[in-house]
Amino acid sequence: MTTVTTATSVQQLRGRTLRLDSAWPDKTAHNWSVTCLLPRRAGAGPGGDLDRLRRRHEYLWSAVPDPEAGTAAIRTGLDAALEPHQCRLLGAVAGGADADIVGALNAATVLGPREWERRAWSTPPSATVAEERVSALESLGEEAQTVVLTAEDGLLRRGDPAELWYGAACSVLAGLIAAGRIDADAGIGALSLTEAGASRIAFTGGAAADRRLAADTLVELVSAPKHRPRFVLEVPRWTLRVTTPPGRLRRLLARGLDALDRVRGRDRLYLAVPRTLGRSRRVVTAFVESWSLQTGPCRLRLVREEGDLHALVAARGPLGAGELVHAVRERAWIDAPPPQAE
Repeated sequence: MTTVTTATSVQQLRGRTLRLDSAWPDKTAHNWSVTCLLPRRAGAGPGGDLDRLRRRHEYLWSAVPDPEAGTAAIRTGLDAALEPHQCRLLGAVAGGADADIVGALNAATVLGPREWERRAWSTPPSATVAEERVSALESLGEEAQTVVLTAEDGLLRRGDPAELWYGAACSVLAGLIAAGRIDADAGIGALSLTEAGASRIAFTGGAAADRRLAADTLVELVSAPKHRPRFVLEVPRWTLRVTTPPGRLRRLLARGLDALDRVRGRDRLYLAVPRTLGRSRRVVTAFVESWSLQTGPCRLRLVREEGDLHALVAARGPLGAGELVHAVRERAWIDAPPPQAE
């Protein structure tokens, strides 16, 4: 729509649909995104409109049904705006679209009941908000910076990938605190929001800039390195973490299993340590120590040393997290816990 009109007009239209109307308390609007896809025969991929659609939805909120809870989650991102079936169809147009896919995608794009949409978005503030002179938004919850991690089948031989990534998130926070990038008293923490087929790690509390930094660092950790890293973390493809960090006996067992894996020559997982965590030995040591406590055994490789150059090659190849894990950034609204009854 920004091609046939102006970006300002589109934003004004969206603003009018979102604006509350005291004379129409049940007002509910659906905003459509019109996207043009190039045909497959053009040989130029789907075109820039699809990338524009993805970027736009990084900043737009959507209500995502949660059948188990009977409520809705409020998140950003194209995956939040579309159904899984629609996302799979969009994933099939990487080389260009054809009439069948476009027809199936349009047929799958249906509007939900307006009444459900209104209930999903309408959460009234508590009665004490005005008295406490706090914004209603803050009283209802906070915006969390979220990383969605989807792993290939067989990433881990044992254990839950969600537990692995939650431990990784805790270790990232420990490293950032040791680096002085986040205040130890800032109150920032990580949450693991389990979903079928994906691990969702949410950073909450603290300042917005701290949450963004933590999420960016976690994404860098699980992505293929764009530059030559100073350190690579080598970890076994399993974790003994279950809900809480492994205790002393479980850590001893993990070290024994890790040694056995090395003797048997089993594949490892290689993670390029982000630059923020690898700038000093003190910071990277805090990160590694936290990983050992939160997740399990690991080995730090200094890629400047000739004997450890294979770790760099592995991190950029099929044994690196960048080849086995897909990470997507989004924002999610985390509701504040209900007030405790006195």
